[in-house]
Amino acid sequence: MTSSHCIRQMTANDFDFALCQTSREGWGVPREVFELCLAHDPNSTFVMQQGDELFGLVTAICYVETAWIGHLIVSPEHRYQGLGAALMVHAIQHVKSKGIDSILLDADPPGIKLYKRLGFSHVTDSLRFAGQIHGNRPDERPQPIQPADLVDLTEFDRQHFGDDRQKMLRLLLRYATAAYLIRNEKGIVGYGMTWSYDSSVRLGPIVATDETIARSIIASLTHSHDDSTTFTVGLPATSVAGVALYESLKMQQTPASFRMILSTNVRPPSAHIYAIANGAIG
Repeated sequence: MTSSHCIRQMTANDFDFALCQTSREGWGVPREVFELCLAHDPNSTFVMQQGDELFGLVTAICYVETAWIGHLIVSPEHRYQGLGAALMVHAIQHVKSKGIDSILLDADPPGIKLYKRLGFSHVTDSLRFAGQIHGNRPDERPQPIQPADLVDLTEFDRQHFGDDRQKMLRLLLRYATAAYLIRNEKGIVGYGMTWSYDSSVRLGPIVATDETIARSIIASLTHSHDDSTTFTVGLPATSVAGVALYESLKMQQTPASFRMILSTNVRPPSAHIYAIANGAIG
């Protein structure tokens, strides 16, 4: 990176640039994702520019013990100059300055070589499904998530996600188009949310102690949509029951990404994660 290139914090004024980049890549990311990133970590999302021209971005979401890096993009005319690596190094150094040593990401194939060079290792495949969901009838168990549920919800999520993301869950609830949980006599045993993408409804996060609970939550999340609605979902390949569930719903697997981590403490994702929020958030 030459001295004339600078990396600075993203602001709301940069959203149009970010959306143009993600749209060109075919990611279909809505504006709300970048709003959420800035609301959660206002100092952890970056753009690269030269003069008045913007040509790169990267986001970082910092939890208590882990962080997620995502949306690494350099405009096509500026690629192969080491600028993507410079953005990644900047994000990694920023995360580590917060005392966080475990950094995760979901990598598309073109970025794997760079991430390996920076020390990331493969954990598992991060699978993706898309399609309509028909005939998945809701039952009485799922209840809408209320603000008063957040403390219990955070603890349940932490047990399976592996970190405390109460602030993120609160923000996700703000943007969610639907959000349900199931309790039994022992407490929360599953929850899920949906949010609107440009041309689909995104399922996630969904965490459940078993497939039956996950299926019930999905039925409540999806039943109000018409039969033409396309749903998308991502989940780690370690969720064997989740993969079987989406296959049983006749959703089609689309090209996978690859869960990678920069850490000496590599743990496979919980088998109880039936959907991630997205690859930049976890």
